[in-house]
Amino acid sequence: MNAAAVECDLCVVGAGIAGLNVAHAATNYDHAKSVVIVDRIANPGGMWNNIYDFVRLHQPHPLFTAGDVPWNLNQPPAYLASKKEVVAHTQHCLNAIRKRAAVHEYFEHDFQSLEEQTVDGQEVVDVALQSLNGGASVSIRARQVIKAFGYDIKPLPALNVSSTRIISVSPHDTALFDSQHANSPVYIVGGGKTAMDTACTLLKQFPGRPVTLIIGHGTMFINRDRVFPRGLSRWFGGSTLAESFMDVTMRYNGDNEDEMLKYFNRQYGLSLGDAPQNFFFGALSEQEFALVKGGARQVVVDYFKDVVDSGERTEIHFNNLPPQPIEPGAMIVNCSGYTMREVHPYEPYVSPSGKVIAVQNTSSIHFLTTFAGYYFGHLWGLGNIREVPLYAMNLEELAQRHRKVFGFAAMSHMMYNTLVVLGSVPIDVMANCGLDFERWYPLPRRLWVFSQLKRRREELLSHLRVTLDRVCNKYGIEGGVMVDNSVV
Repeated sequence: MNAAAVECDLCVVGAGIAGLNVAHAATNYDHAKSVVIVDRIANPGGMWNNIYDFVRLHQPHPLFTAGDVPWNLNQPPAYLASKKEVVAHTQHCLNAIRKRAAVHEYFEHDFQSLEEQTVDGQEVVDVALQSLNGGASVSIRARQVIKAFGYDIKPLPALNVSSTRIISVSPHDTALFDSQHANSPVYIVGGGKTAMDTACTLLKQFPGRPVTLIIGHGTMFINRDRVFPRGLSRWFGGSTLAESFMDVTMRYNGDNEDEMLKYFNRQYGLSLGDAPQNFFFGALSEQEFALVKGGARQVVVDYFKDVVDSGERTEIHFNNLPPQPIEPGAMIVNCSGYTMREVHPYEPYVSPSGKVIAVQNTSSIHFLTTFAGYYFGHLWGLGNIREVPLYAMNLEELAQRHRKVFGFAAMSHMMYNTLVVLGSVPIDVMANCGLDFERWYPLPRRLWVFSQLKRRREELLSHLRVTLDRVCNKYGIEGGVMVDNSVV
């Protein structure tokens, strides 16, 4: 530890929306008077700085924030904020955190390592950072470190194809929307939210442009109009996410994912395929769905393999279907998805000493790392993170090995831990959570849903615990209820 070391109460590594939720939640407590925030890039916002330009939020924008920081955006509540607007809001959230504590920021610094040790009878964590712009290395000595890496999302590359006659791009490539390619056929590889965003944007900007979607086994989306209805339906219609998830998770038992895919698609979902096999919590409106379904030239229910030149003929190859001709000059867009693609080494969400907390997906407590960051910030502030019986689960491994199971297992997992947190924190912690999707509905309706969750809490926890244990045992996934770093 050199003389230039910076001392703080809390060091948050990662300034995406997960890290900002950690910092906002933690600074509710007096023992977070000094906070260090670290990130590799130059601004807060994480992935939102580097993702494709036409991305928009899945949910109404007020429900995407740090803590309860309100938006400075003159738009109706249902508005889906753009990339630029989200990045601006994350800066606004950081400004709000600065007012709550002494904040030291190390942007454009890479996290190198940490070491837990005892100094003068006090347990501390020494963190080593390296400047990415040629500056000196930095040492941080913190009472607590929370690594908010979240999904660690990186830009998608273009697909490698054998053909020299087509153009392979990613959603980040401006050539996709260049006027000189306005009539070029487009083949979108992927059936998730990135693919839907790309298809919607192309069909709006270039009506009539030939667009083909290659959707693998098909992805199911939450019907945004069902769970975020407008007008009077907020009082009497739709179905809150808590109601929907309670319904679905009490039907799911860890063995009946095929039945649940059909049920969820019928009751709450939208899908381009007749029998979707994937669900990753993406949301789609009925208008967006109609635009893509009605505007696409073709929807191929199979996986893309390659584009091959054979003499004067160019063909697109699939895993199972026979090859079909593809026009020279056509564009192939890699929309195969961003989340759960990389393999990371397992890490417990809290170290044996309790001094290092990790917001990640190898020992996840919530599929949405925004909520995980919010919960961890408060549980650290309350001093009970090692005692609260959260269910840790390797969602990354589950998503990569058993995608059909993932959606319902992750839904059961987030329901279980939300109920555990509800019973472990003061009521104002949950009441002040601006991320809460139930906030879309009027207070009387929210109170009714809350009363149902409270009334059925033990029944829900018992069923969900059995379901999660069954999934972990059946598929060999690391997981279990953790108390003081041991499975109970």
